[in-house]
Formats: sequence, C-alpha cells, structure tokens
Amino acid sequence: MPYLSYYSPSFIEIPKGPIAIKGLCLWFGFLAFFFSPEIVHAEYLDRLELVNHLRQGHYSQLEKILAHQEILYQKNTIPEEHVEAAYWAFANSAADLKEKLNEWVQQPSKSGTAHLARGMYYWNIGWKARGSNYMSATPTARAQGMKSYFSLAWQDLKEAAQKKGNSGIPYMFLISIAMNFSDELAIEQFLKQGLQDDPRSKGVRWRYLNSLRPWWSGMSNEQSITTAQGFIDTQVSPFIKNMPNLKSLLGYPDYLQARILDRNGQGVDALAFYEEALQHGSDYWFRFQWAKTLFYLDRDNEALDIIDLALQERPQVPTVLHYRARILEALNQPEAALQQETKVIQLDELDSDRLQLYAWRLKRQGRIEEAKEILTQALIYGSHDHGILGDLGRLYLADLHDPTEALPYLKKAVELKPARAWHWLNYGWALNKLGQCKAVGILESYKFRCLASGNCSSNDLEWAKKTSQRMIWKEGCWREHPTLKILKHLAKWLPEL
Repeated sequence: MPYLSYYSPSFIEIPKGPIAIKGLCLWFGFLAFFFSPEIVHAEYLDRLELVNHLRQGHYSQLEKILAHQEILYQKNTIPEEHVEAAYWAFANSAADLKEKLNEWVQQPSKSGTAHLARGMYYWNIGWKARGSNYMSATPTARAQGMKSYFSLAWQDLKEAAQKKGNSGIPYMFLISIAMNFSDELAIEQFLKQGLQDDPRSKGVRWRYLNSLRPWWSGMSNEQSITTAQGFIDTQVSPFIKNMPNLKSLLGYPDYLQARILDRNGQGVDALAFYEEALQHGSDYWFRFQWAKTLFYLDRDNEALDIIDLALQERPQVPTVLHYRARILEALNQPEAALQQETKVIQLDELDSDRLQLYAWRLKRQGRIEEAKEILTQALIYGSHDHGILGDLGRLYLADLHDPTEALPYLKKAVELKPARAWHWLNYGWALNKLGQCKAVGILESYKFRCLASGNCSSNDLEWAKKTSQRMIWKEGCWREHPTLKILKHLAKWLPEL
C-alpha cells in the first residue's frame, strides 16, 4: 500500500477530578466494545493528508490508497465507515480543490473513485450554499445555489455508482440529496440499488433511516418511529448474524425517539433513549447527539467525556469537533476552544457557519483583522446570510471605525432579515456616523421592532431615541421622520379632497 499516515486523536484524555469515576466507567465501557471480537478495528486515514495529496496532484496515488481501503472492506478487514470517512476528506469546501478534482476526473482511470470524490465535494458545497436554516426560511438565491451544486453532485455520484458496481457509498449521498427534495421514489430506488451493489452496507441503511425522520419525511413522530422499526425488522435484524457491523442500527428507533424529544425541548427525557440506543452497539453519532443534549442542558463536563468517546471512535468529524469547541468555551477554556475550531476549519475550509463562529472567537481575543478576513471568507458561500453580513458590518463599524465600509453589509443584512431589530440598530448607527438623515427613519424602525419583540437592550433603545431626536431637532433631519413622511404624502391629496 502507498505511504499514508493514519489519524490518531491527540486531544483525548482520561477525565480527572470529581467526574473521574464516571469518566473512567465511560472509557471502560467504550473499550469493552472497541475490542469486541465481532469487529475488526484499524486507524482511520488522515483526511488532511488525503487533501494534501489532491492539492499536489497525486491522482494515481490517491486511486491506490482509496482502492486499498475498499479492498480491505471487501475482505472484512475494516468496516465500511473507514472507506466512507476517507471519501469524506473531499467534502471540503476549499475553493482550490475544484480545479484539482476536475483534473483527477480527466485521468484515464475508470474506477469511479475521482467521480465519487468530486461528488462528495459538490454534495458538501450544496449544503453550504443552502445554509443551516429550514428550507422555508432559506433565501431563494441560497436555495438556487444548493440546487446547482446538488445537480453536479448527483451526476458524479451516479457515475461513481455505475463504475464501481460494488459500493454503497455513492448511494448514501444520493439518498441524502433525494431526502432534501422529499423525493421518496428516488430514496427507495437508491436504497434498493445500494443494497444490491453492497448488501452489507450499513451506511445505505443509515441514510435511509435518516430519511424517515419526521422533519424530513413529513410523517408523524409515531409513524416515523414505527416505520423505522419496521425497516430494522426486515432489513437489519435478519442479517446481523452474518453482518455484525449492522448491530448498532438496532438502536436507531431509540435514537430517533431521543431526537424527537430533543427537538420538542425535552432534553432530560431524551438522555435515557440515547443510552438505550447505545446498548445495541457503539455508534459515534449516537454519542455525539447525546453529548450535544448534555451540552444544551449545561452539563458540560459530562458532555466533554462523551464527545471525546465519539471522536475516539470516529476522528476528524468537523461537526463533532465544532461542538467540542463550544463545550470547551462553556468550560471557560477559550484558547482550547479556538485551537479546536482551527482544526474544524482545516477540515472544511469555507463552511460559512463555522467561519462565523471562528471569527467571533478571534474577535473576543482582540484579533480584529483576522476576524475580518475570516468573515470575508465566510461570504463566499454565505453571501446571503444576514448573520454573517451583520457581523462583518458591525466589525467594520464598531471595531475598525469605518462606517463607509460597514454600510453595504448592514444594509443588505436589513434587507435579508428585516424582522431582526439588531440589524436596524447597526444600520442606523452607521448612517448616523456618516451624518445621513436617513438614520432617523432607520432608528425609528429599530424602535418599532423593539416594542414589537421586547428583546432589545434598554441602553441601545435609549441611545436610538436620543440620537433620533437630536438628528430631528438639532441637525435638521425632521423630514426623515416616518410620521412626517406620511403627512407629507397625504398633503399631496389635500387639494383633491
């Protein structure tokens, strides 16, 4: 096999202090599973090194490395997750990778490996283009960007599936795209094809189960759980004797119940279901969601223990690392949180949501110029994200004292999210700094939204009132007051009355 490093997480430590006993129990429980005779374990390939090979144009070497992983899986030497994780390396939104992936696809190899890698790249960017909002709250421009990238991913993934012929991995992500568009027929088709190509695939089954979640399928909570259990009974349980890698899927109905409770604000009740889900077999994603729930319940030390176990089982997962950074922040370890977030950015370089949080961490440390650069990068896929635009505008205004540069970002933030009073405050502040009378109307709009929501700072509201009054009476901006504008408009019709 060609030389390639394996990834070993260096930040996992056995817990100390008052939580040591519980932490050690978690560790021993994890190790008991980890060395279970029914599963053969190996180190995961280093995702950053795979991307480095791509950047250097080592296409034939990548073909050999990934082919070797697939052979090991076919021989039952490593689980499917290791092969999937290797391809996840290319779910990195770095702009320079597109050209390299295009070159790779043009190489004479007919294995489908390059198409799968590029399909992962476009699939990931499709989600980045959409953003983290529900579809109903996603701006049209972002939705169109998502569709464009998903269309490109769809073509590559189908090409990869056809060329490989024995891999379930392309079908995992085709199911994910079909799920986004609520295409039930396509989901069923890709499930069938995926299991025909690879009857042992845990990932294809997992993606299908994910498509049954009520917030994606439109089913009721009860119907979703019942349907998931029916799938487990027919497509998982009968095969476990010969396919022990599927065993953890038996916990999916409990996991789904936990997620439903979580989304309904019943995190405390969800905890028992996460633990129950893990009784059937270890799954890093079950552990991650369990840790996330503990984090939102302010049980940060426990959350850190469990999320570390998840990362020991499946390292270099950006979403999991991101939440580990948030937990460290909550534990008053800002430097460690920043270091962790840096690793997240390395794995997915232009993830706009995470870049936004990374910039916030830099700003807290007084690293304003770096924060500005990071927020500017976040606009590559977040150009229609009101939060990023608002943060960048505020940084120019409050930290760099440049209202001229701030103004277009703040104006667009207001246009994209007019219900958010904070954007109106910053926009009005910038206009006021520039001596523009339009600030009066903007600040009056801010006051109106504050009264409607009741969520504004009393200091900000008082400043807006005083500034608006001063501009009206001392700076001659009375014509910009909304009430006077209405009266002026009515006056045009008075001669006709």
